Amino acid sequence: DGYVANMHDVTERRHTADALRFQARLLASVGQVVIATDHRGRITYFNRAAEELLGWTSEEVLGRSAAEVVPVVDSPGHGDRVRAAMVEGSSVAEEIVVRHRDGHLVPVAVHDTPMLGEDGSLLGIIGVSSDMTETLLARRQLMARAVMQAEVARLGQVALSHAELPALVDEVTAGIVAVLGIDVAMFVELARTPDGSATAHGAVVRSQVGALTARAGLPLDDNQAALLEAFLPILDGHTALDGLVDDPRFAPMVGALQTPIHSVVAAEVPRKGVRYGVLSGFSLSPHPLGDDEANFI
Repeated sequence: DGYVANMHDVTERRHTADALRFQARLLASVGQVVIATDHRGRITYFNRAAEELLGWTSEEVLGRSAAEVVPVVDSPGHGDRVRAAMVEGSSVAEEIVVRHRDGHLVPVAVHDTPMLGEDGSLLGIIGVSSDMTETLLARRQLMARAVMQAEVARLGQVALSHAELPALVDEVTAGIVAVLGIDVAMFVELARTPDGSATAHGAVVRSQVGALTARAGLPLDDNQAALLEAFLPILDGHTALDGLVDDPRFAPMVGALQTPIHSVVAAEVPRKGVRYGVLSGFSLSPHPLGDDEANFI
């Protein structure tokens, strides 16, 4: 009896399988988010970076609609632009905002590339994204610093125009409120004892809040005196403090304003080599104030 043996060279097939496994491991290990979809928008690949950024596991999302799993927020027309470009065989790069599984928003820079068949038909889309959170924060910080520097330059021109102190203080406090987006800006002018040291007595408080404003030469009322007492812990140098709602040092300020103090930024104002007063800003709602704001003050 005889037999027939069919022999096939599987070397190329093995090479292809090895290449696919390598590509899968490579995509899983890259730091960028990689999401692939088929021509219907169903997810066919979801790498580890995508899992970490968006809160879903690959097993949970494979076969599901990408628009459902990773909804785009506040980017009108993005989907239409991507679909039009993919049909034409073009790539699209945009900065968009997507929603994490837990609901919070994530800014990303995404680059979508079409996967085309031999006949030019659209087989799917590969989207590669990067988290833009830190980048956008850095941009905002640079823009905020530019605004602060411009305001300092403007106030310098006001000071050079020989403005009287009350007018200059009004300009400064108005600028602090506007630039930092806070609620209260004040200048506390410290009276001098015979030996030249600073004292809390007889100080003058100026503020952008009319009910808390005192003018030079007028006695302080109880509220203004309480505000002044609240300044005492922060008179040395300049500082920025957050989370002051329960800080006992600011209890007088809380009582005077009848509202919690969330953040404060302050700097002492020297004059002729001595401490002349303190300039400060307060936020009555959560509003982080840090080194940039302290330097601006």
